[in-house]
Amino acid sequence: MKNKYYPFIFDLSDKRLLFVGGGKVAERKILLLYKIANITIIAPKVTKILEELFTNKAVKINYKTFEDNDLKENYTLVFACTNSVELNRKIGLLCQKNKMLVFVAGDKELSDFYMPAVFKNEKYLIALSTYGNSPTSAKKIRDYIKGILTNYNFQL
Repeated sequence: MKNKYYPFIFDLSDKRLLFVGGGKVAERKILLLYKIANITIIAPKVTKILEELFTNKAVKINYKTFEDNDLKENYTLVFACTNSVELNRKIGLLCQKNKMLVFVAGDKELSDFYMPAVFKNEKYLIALSTYGNSPTSAKKIRDYIKGILTNYNFQL
């Protein structure tokens, strides 16, 4: 596979993100982003944690199944995280057709981006990716780097 990815650091404050699906995959990603972005979830049901975020007005939820016209809104990023491979693929193809950046759970070829393993503090923002091949390995490497930066006082 040709390396078609380039890392960026985005300011997502006030950006509109759409998550289609309300299960554990969506939950993990939303928990990383809800404090800095405007998140809308489209799903017939969601996890308890996502329901709590909705109750606290941290995210918006449309309790329904996805329809093509749901993409008519102006979203900065779209995350297709349903439990249906076919629906995720359909969302990915619709996003590509409409020039929208999309992450498609379980489909590296259709995804325009991945969520890296991130470590940040007052001095550093480090993002690490395995191109979606092994998120667990990325997290282990991130934690190793975090240990180095936490245990040693590097001067900038």
